[in-house]
Amino acid sequence: MSYAQTEIIDQKKLWGKWSCIASLDVEDYQLVEFSNIDFQKSGASPQTGIVHFSNESDEAFLKYEAKSNWALRGNQLIFQNLKFHNFSIDNHEFDQHYHITKDLVEPAGDDVFSIIKLTADELVYRFDNADFESLGFTVVCDKSELAL
Repeated sequence: MSYAQTEIIDQKKLWGKWSCIASLDVEDYQLVEFSNIDFQKSGASPQTGIVHFSNESDEAFLKYEAKSNWALRGNQLIFQNLKFHNFSIDNHEFDQHYHITKDLVEPAGDDVFSIIKLTADELVYRFDNADFESLGFTVVCDKSELAL
C-alpha cells in the first residue's frame, strides 16, 4: 500500500497582501478576475477586485469588495462566510442575463481550494468544486498589490 505524500503548508507564508489573477471560460462567456487579498494573522481575508466578463458581442466590468475568513486544512485553503459588499456592475443587461450580482448577494457555503504552490512570493490555488474542476478555475497570486 502506498500513501500520497501531503505537503504541510506553512501558514506564515500565506500571511500578507497578494495580488491575484484568475480566468474561467463558462458556457457562453469568459471572465478574468484581478484581485487583491490580505491574508491576516487573525484569520480575516478582506478582498477587492475587478472582474471582466465578455461574450461574443458584449462585456461587463464588476467591481467588488468582499469580507471572509480563511483557514487551512491540510493543503486546502478555505474561505468561510464570504460576503460581497460595495459591488457594482457597469452593464445591467449583461448582469440580468447571467445573474452575476444576484449570485453575489445569495449566501454561499464555504469556498474550498487546493493549494498547488506556496512560496514566500508565489501562491497558486485551484477551486475544489466539482462543477468548476473540469473548467480549471485556478488563481495565481504574487506578493505585489494591484491598483484596482
